[in-house]
Amino acid sequence: MSEKIILLRDIPMFRGLSWKMLSLIAPYLEEIYYEADTEIFHKGEIGTSLNIVLGGEIRIHDDGQPLAVLKARDVFGEIAVLLTETHAGTATTLEETSLLRLEQDILYELMSENIEIAKSLIRTVAKRFSPP
Repeated sequence: MSEKIILLRDIPMFRGLSWKMLSLIAPYLEEIYYEADTEIFHKGEIGTSLNIVLGGEIRIHDDGQPLAVLKARDVFGEIAVLLTETHAGTATTLEETSLLRLEQDILYELMSENIEIAKSLIRTVAKRFSPP
């Protein structure tokens, strides 16, 4: 579990959290493996999890048009899961890929019981949409 905590400390969304707060999140992170060219989610599906890329690459695309390529330590799905919104694009693996996944219901429970976790996630999302 300490490897997951160390990884979380390197992710901007979780960087400001104490070791104690990270140790509350870590046990709920599920490690998932995908083969190359596997769809993780499709544009328009409701977001149900926050995902962290451990290894491999993921292409986020919309009708074949690339939007982003994600690599190790990149986070995706956080906006859809926090807002219970649909995904703005489709996520497909470009190679064998491993993720850490945190399901929405667990994330919400952690946020409701630990204000520091909620504040950290809100800050991260707010910064993404703030003017430069």
